[in-house]
Amino acid sequence: MISYRISKYNPQYRDSNGAYKKNEWTSIDDIGELFPDGILSANTYYETENKYVNTFREILEFLNIDALYIRGFEKHKNFSRASIYKKHRILSVDEACAFLTLCLREKCWGRLKAKREKQFCAYVGYDYYLHIDMIGDFCTISSIATKNGLFCEMVL
Repeated sequence: MISYRISKYNPQYRDSNGAYKKNEWTSIDDIGELFPDGILSANTYYETENKYVNTFREILEFLNIDALYIRGFEKHKNFSRASIYKKHRILSVDEACAFLTLCLREKCWGRLKAKREKQFCAYVGYDYYLHIDMIGDFCTISSIATKNGLFCEMVL
């Protein structure tokens, strides 16, 4: 499998060690905070969140994956709907996209895996990264991310 890191972060701002050097927002909790590009508005946050969800959905469509299940579910911050995401529950693509949205909003965490585990695994990591491990063509995955206004990097 190949590991991809999809994000809003332009790789040109990484140093030689791969650390991202530009000061940008990294969380829904940053709404209202001042950054070099201005104050993060709720509208800007939700537009960016939609880019991640749309990219995720399009990658699933490209791979012909129609269902995923959750591994390692964790709930955060008094998340009241946790019971609907029980371990090993099979999710439709729409449900998986809703779960991804909740992970981006830091309400919960878990890995979304395809029925054949070695085919696909996705999770939201620290600092608003979408990590995807899969068997697939980097050019296609990167073009899906780029079309949605995001960046895709292979992680070794």
